[in-house]
Amino acid sequence: MKGRKTGGRKLGTPNKPKPLKNVLSAHSLAYYTEIVDSLSGFTQFQLDLQELSPAERIQAELKLLNKTIPDLKAVDANITSQSNIQLSVEQRLYKLCQEEQENENEDE
Repeated sequence: MKGRKTGGRKLGTPNKPKPLKNVLSAHSLAYYTEIVDSLSGFTQFQLDLQELSPAERIQAELKLLNKTIPDLKAVDANITSQSNIQLSVEQRLYKLCQEEQENENEDE
């Protein structure tokens, strides 16, 4: 029955309305985007940042970055067999040259 809907809501049924979520989203968007100081053209967020010390501003920016950019994870490469390693182009050319020289030596 792969690909067949077997339960839950019927196809096309909208999600339940969440008015609180909508109000909070609109408030957050306004905080970052709506200009509140027409003289400077700044948003409330920009005005709040200006009131912070440089160190506090950096901390705030880092916290925002952590919410928007995923953390990079270290990757371990464990190579146990030489057969899995592909030779570089330079190494393959060198190997081919050696084989060619050996074949020439055998022909002589």
